[in-house]
Amino acid sequence: MNCILISFIAFFVLISSSSGKAAQCTALKEDSSTQELLEFLRSSKELPQEKRDGECIDFAIRHLEHKPSPEAETLLIDYLGFERPLSQAERAGFMLHGPITESNTHPAMGTLLTFGKSAVPALLSSIEESPSEAFRGTATHTLMLIFRDQPPMGIEYLKQRSTHAEPINAARLKEAARTAIQWCGDKYKQQCDAALAR
Repeated sequence: MNCILISFIAFFVLISSSSGKAAQCTALKEDSSTQELLEFLRSSKELPQEKRDGECIDFAIRHLEHKPSPEAETLLIDYLGFERPLSQAERAGFMLHGPITESNTHPAMGTLLTFGKSAVPALLSSIEESPSEAFRGTATHTLMLIFRDQPPMGIEYLKQRSTHAEPINAARLKEAARTAIQWCGDKYKQQCDAALAR
């Protein structure tokens, strides 16, 4: 029994240490400036998918947390579809960063969340203008994370924006408001339903 436990711990330590090394970013440093992080993300966006450095993109996105600016908001919205590479430990079934969820694997969602309500106008614009249903779903989820303590307000923002939009954009915003109900939770379900019905 002890041999199995020791083997398991040794395996976990080996995977954790090797996965930490694999996740190192050589293009950026811990003290990289905001402008260096933004420049890296801008230049990476132009590269074909197979030439992008996923670990460094994840690093740059996470190091922009709590550093809101219009440029950062625009770039991070462009990266909402980016999924961070799973570590070797995560691929082996260990949940080092919590359960594998959309908000856990899409670092731009978490960084935009740290920007708070300053990111809301850019998110609304992206939901309104994007032809991609998958992208709109991720942007809507991010919006609702920002309003996690007041989810009916997130739905109200979507509905209000739809009243001033062109027909196709209004339809996207209304669809997003209907989709957003799933992130209200039981506590706010009735209030969210009421916001959607108004």
